Amino acid sequence: MKRYLIRRIITTIPTLFAVSILVFSMAHLVPGDPVKIMLGTHASAERVERVREQLGLNDPILVQYARFFTKAVKGDFGRSIRSGREVFDEIMARFPSTLELTVFGLLLAILVGIVAGTLSATAKNPRTDLIIMLGAMISVSVPGFWFGLILILLFSIQWPLFPIAGSGGFAFLVLPALTLGLSASAIIARVTRASILEVLRQNYIQAAKARGLSKVMVIYKHALRNALIPVITIVGLQFGGLLSGAFIIEFLFARPGIGMLAVNALKQRDFPVIQGVVLFAAVAYVLVNLIVDIINAIIDPRIEYK
Repeated sequence: MKRYLIRRIITTIPTLFAVSILVFSMAHLVPGDPVKIMLGTHASAERVERVREQLGLNDPILVQYARFFTKAVKGDFGRSIRSGREVFDEIMARFPSTLELTVFGLLLAILVGIVAGTLSATAKNPRTDLIIMLGAMISVSVPGFWFGLILILLFSIQWPLFPIAGSGGFAFLVLPALTLGLSASAIIARVTRASILEVLRQNYIQAAKARGLSKVMVIYKHALRNALIPVITIVGLQFGGLLSGAFIIEFLFARPGIGMLAVNALKQRDFPVIQGVVLFAAVAYVLVNLIVDIINAIIDPRIEYK
């Protein structure tokens, strides 16, 4: 087990290294002078040169990357051009709102996905299975922002049950969480259905039925427990996806999270903030996947630890 964990952690390092290179290259791949893009065409030459010196853009490219990588490892993403604050501090100030939305969206997706997948796999009526899977396919196909606009139209304008935008309480979370968790619940439902159908064909399930156990007991005590192992993997992957997908939903519902920070940084052409947000989200996604692999290795004894 220890060797597996060490090997899995080591294999994550090249991924993080590649992510750092891509994020660092953002400012250098933009056509034109990134400083002039940030400050606008009317900025004076003195101010442009001062910002270039502040960002270290006059140094050789390898020196710039070494400085960027060293600081990023320490959690130093630089300072915002517009506000002058530390980028990491700005991200941390808004991260709780993003995390709150992601967690509620994921919990909703897990609840709906597992229930729908289980009902679909065990339904006696083929129409029930067809309807649930058709709904899952539509949910995956519909863009999240479009579904969010429909929810706003129905439950904030047509029937004013929930606030349109902002944050402050549970009511502000309902529509964004529904919007964020819809596609994830569909994916979880499909994985749950496929996993349960596979487990139900196993010999120990047939033995449980032969002992006279009720269908509910067989499904929820024996089949579902073993079928959830691949579901855990997909849930972990969805958490990383929802964390990054929350950015768009936050902008749609005007929530003060990292998504709004990124959108404002794009509007203001604040490259240090954009780089910091992208790097933070990418690292979070990689680390979530690492944690999921470790949890699976602990739960599933069939995983090789060599």
